[in-house]
Amino acid sequence: MPEKPAEPPVPETGAPISDVRREFIEIKKEIIESRNMTIKTDNLVKNLAADIKQIQVRQEQYQKRYLYNSAVSYVLFIVIIATGAWYASERRLSEVETKLQEKADELATLVKQTDERKQKESRVTRNEKLAEEAYDQIREGNIDDAMKNWNRVEKEHVSKFIEKVMTASLAEARSGALRKLVEKGEESVKAGRLTEGVKLLDQAMMLQPANDFIERIHFWRGDAYFKLKKFKEAEEELRKMSDLNPKSEFIPDALWYQGQMAEINGDRKTAMAIYDRIVKEFSNSKNAGSARVAFYRILNSFKGASGGGAASPGPGESAPDLPR
Repeated sequence: MPEKPAEPPVPETGAPISDVRREFIEIKKEIIESRNMTIKTDNLVKNLAADIKQIQVRQEQYQKRYLYNSAVSYVLFIVIIATGAWYASERRLSEVETKLQEKADELATLVKQTDERKQKESRVTRNEKLAEEAYDQIREGNIDDAMKNWNRVEKEHVSKFIEKVMTASLAEARSGALRKLVEKGEESVKAGRLTEGVKLLDQAMMLQPANDFIERIHFWRGDAYFKLKKFKEAEEELRKMSDLNPKSEFIPDALWYQGQMAEINGDRKTAMAIYDRIVKEFSNSKNAGSARVAFYRILNSFKGASGGGAASPGPGESAPDLPR
């Protein structure tokens, strides 16, 4: 408790003591109240200082938390921005790479198409040159070389017009050349130039003739081989001719040669059957009379072998009916 203040001296006035004392007491009360107020104020100030200090501590803690949270937020913001930038750059880079790859593919396609076009143009040029050479050879009458060059031409690399012109020109030239070769071959065989005739007819066969020409070529080659005594080759050619056209105009002559070859080979039965067929089926042919004579000559040889009388064919043979 605070010390009790000393009583103030009594003023030297003429006032009554009771009034002075009463005033003194009031002053004393005011002093006490003032002192108490001062103490209370001091206490309040101290409490306020303590509160302010706590507030300062809290403020410092808040600032520290704020700075920490700010730093964390900043770091997170930087990370997010960096991640977004990286993702955007990666996406952009991926798009750029995709576009670059597309452009590279387009360029490769264009290069490939260009190369193919160049190759095609080169093939077209080469084939058109071969076709031109073949056409010149046709005009010069060199059909064999013209056909060889034309066969080397890749038809898909020349125009339809060139192909049509060349096909028609070759067909016409080949037909004319073929006819000339066959005619010259026939003339050579008829004139006795047999080897020359066979060679010409072989050349004609190389021109891939139609059936009517093939028929003639087979016959005249068979004729030449027969006269050259190459009977195996002659028989083969004549058989091909007969198989190709059983109604050919050359059948009577072919049969005449076949009969003679059968007789030369000792097959008298076959020879007589062939001569008999010539007489019966081709009585107006130039060899019909010769066939009749040959038939009876063989028949008489049978009679002579049997000692006269009826014809007596060899063992296992039977003579065909006599022509009437």
